[in-house]
Amino acid sequence: MSEKPANNLRTLVSVGENGFYRVEIEGVGTAQEISRVISEIAVFPDSKKELWIATNARLNMSSAELIALADLAKKMEHRPDKVAIVASDDLTFGLGRIYAGHRETPENQMNVFRTVESALEWLDLDADSEEVQELEEQGWQYHQFPATGCR
Repeated sequence: MSEKPANNLRTLVSVGENGFYRVEIEGVGTAQEISRVISEIAVFPDSKKELWIATNARLNMSSAELIALADLAKKMEHRPDKVAIVASDDLTFGLGRIYAGHRETPENQMNVFRTVESALEWLDLDADSEEVQELEEQGWQYHQFPATGCR
């Protein structure tokens, strides 16, 4: 994780072929901050499959806030067919499962995994394929919030 303050999130978006996007997210974020990050970066009109890697992220929110965030995400104009979230710690994994349960629709599947390999398999992507290996990184983007935004 970066040496930035705790009230800072950063994301790295990588674009692949055939509508595949990989998003790495690091830092600590509240529901309001995560909502802002999603609205800033998760507008991929050609997205079919997304891999969100949150192994270095901590979510500081209640389950009610998380459900509200999922409801907001369901209303976004552009949603991919499948989204896989990778979370290695128990809290982020559990919150990811709650989010996925409320975010998923019949047209848009979502699941949470412990490893990137498992997530790629669920997305029907070969980890060694060009589609996954040859991504165009857009560089780390820092999302700064006032110190009062963290709890």
